[in-house]
Amino acid sequence: MTAEELRQAAIALFGERGWMSRLAEALGVDRSTVSRWFAGLPVPGPVAAAITAWLEIRKLTGASPAAGQTDPSAPAAGGSFGSPGREIRSRVMYIEDKSEGLEGPARIGRVFFSKTGKSLTYRGQTFQSLKGSGFKANYFDIETGEHYWIWGPRKDGDDRLYGPGAQPVDIDDDVRDEYWRTIRQRKPPR
Repeated sequence: MTAEELRQAAIALFGERGWMSRLAEALGVDRSTVSRWFAGLPVPGPVAAAITAWLEIRKLTGASPAAGQTDPSAPAAGGSFGSPGREIRSRVMYIEDKSEGLEGPARIGRVFFSKTGKSLTYRGQTFQSLKGSGFKANYFDIETGEHYWIWGPRKDGDDRLYGPGAQPVDIDDDVRDEYWRTIRQRKPPR
């Protein structure tokens, strides 16, 4: 990782202002150490690997690393990948693509809320509320404009807007157990 690649990554993760201090804090190193990397000292491999992993997590969830968190695969305190005192909220939700009609492909998965709560992120897609203006949809994908129905899954499993449909509802592996035990309040089927 070059000094310029490091700078661009740090700005992407921490913003235009104060990124060098925040990067040092997240890596658990002194700010002068980060400055030396920009002065020509090589960026250590583990640092480059952590930053690359943080960028991927940022792409998927919209979250930035917590201060002092050097293991990019470990969630920060409170089960989030966010700044201290600013936990990234997430929830298991029902997500249905409404771009092709009243019934579309649907999933149960973990959705991450933005700090302001005005947008949601799921698997790298960012959604914003239609604020009541959608037809049988409540969110839209900000990149494609496609409409989606996103809401909390029901205990009875009847999550589609118009009852059970012909298409199955897929459940993401990382939320399967939580969905069945917490939401459906049953043992997961085998």
